[in-house]
Amino acid sequence: MDEAASNIAMSYNYFSKRFKEYTGYSFPEYVNHRRIQLSKEYLQDPSLKISEIARKVGYQSAATFSRAFQKYEGCYPAEYRRMHLAF
Repeated sequence: MDEAASNIAMSYNYFSKRFKEYTGYSFPEYVNHRRIQLSKEYLQDPSLKISEIARKVGYQSAATFSRAFQKYEGCYPAEYRRMHLAF
């Protein structure tokens, strides 16, 4: 968030406040939400391993990604893939 704020010449605190007012999310919440949304698209490709998807969306480990995914979606990535994969 420091980098984003400095790129648009705002203080960290002012950027944080304005971002939440505009989006309804804190900056970290928004980033995590976007990562999960993007990962759902990648999960439609059965050739991608979950560990690859985790790295693609910015998580350092598949375990951390799986916990975050479960927190936001209510199921783990493998379960989501099984439920949403078109045969």
